[in-house]
Amino acid sequence: MNMAMVRPLILIALALTFSFNALAQGTVYVRAAGSDSNDGTTESSAKKTIQAAVKVAQSGDIIDVGPGSFAGASLDKGLVLQGSNANYDIARWDVPTVITSTVSLDSKAAGASVTLIGLQFGGITPLAGRAENAMITIYNCKFIGSKPIITSGTNWAELFFTASILDGKPEGAKQDAATATALVLGDVGVVVFRENVIRNYAKSAIDVAGSGQIVRISYNEFSLCNSSVDVAHAAVRIEASAIQEEMTVENCLFTSCATSVSVAGTISGKTVSVQRNSFLRSPAVTPVIRCTSPTALNATCNAFNIPTKEKGQPLSKQAISAAITKLATGNISTSPTNIGATDKDGTSIGYEPIAEEACAFELAK
Repeated sequence: MNMAMVRPLILIALALTFSFNALAQGTVYVRAAGSDSNDGTTESSAKKTIQAAVKVAQSGDIIDVGPGSFAGASLDKGLVLQGSNANYDIARWDVPTVITSTVSLDSKAAGASVTLIGLQFGGITPLAGRAENAMITIYNCKFIGSKPIITSGTNWAELFFTASILDGKPEGAKQDAATATALVLGDVGVVVFRENVIRNYAKSAIDVAGSGQIVRISYNEFSLCNSSVDVAHAAVRIEASAIQEEMTVENCLFTSCATSVSVAGTISGKTVSVQRNSFLRSPAVTPVIRCTSPTALNATCNAFNIPTKEKGQPLSKQAISAAITKLATGNISTSPTNIGATDKDGTSIGYEPIAEEACAFELAK
């Protein structure tokens, strides 16, 4: 899929980011051949470490980091941390900016806007730190075999995570070396996780396990997640009790994931839905969607990609309904569904059904 193909929401977010950058007071440069005794105001007078750049930067500045490997830093103010591939389609990156230790938010960054763009993270915890009401944007980054980002206890106001690749398997590693989890969400007011590629996670790639007002997981592509086929996990595992307003998983493509979405906890009195997704090549030993809540989960308008013909003859509505029922375990409303699974968006990230297939098939009672 072409990571350059982004939707209007992403373009709006980027416009806001670039507007923010335009208002920044300046740029501090960091290069592998730099020196922390330099002032950092030009590439030829670049700092050597990100932490030294943070020290001299003003709130709102861009820290421009060149190719190579660099330790992370503690951020005590709102900054844009920009790697060498910040302005390139992620599929066409050149030599990356690799961050080798955690970027942490100091409590002094409370209320600040922090942007990570064009960076690569390896086997470390990429981002952490309690900063009340901080607003975090992660765009066009790579996470290769990284430890999970755990937002529990951070008390961030917003996390906007988009157009990135999260790969649980370190480069050159065998499949059984896959990292367990990419993201553990909790204690963030609003989370938008959109148009990312997520692959090769042994357990739940995304684990929603704490409080928040709104969590939207949309237009992503998950593959080979929960590859250990652990019945307690799913590509997206949700404990919804502490979500106050909305928890949605929509327009995502799940391929070869042992249980794509699992929902537990209290879902009444709020919007909790799993809609307009496409599920491909799910292992037969696990359900596609699982819900243990006493309230019925809204899982309508999904494409389960089941056979609709046998020996060239159309299957009955009852046979199709029975097949989908086996794939949706628990208290789940699945009708109507999308019997076809044609992706209107083609190479764009995520899944968008064509109009004539969307919510077109009422299951037999």
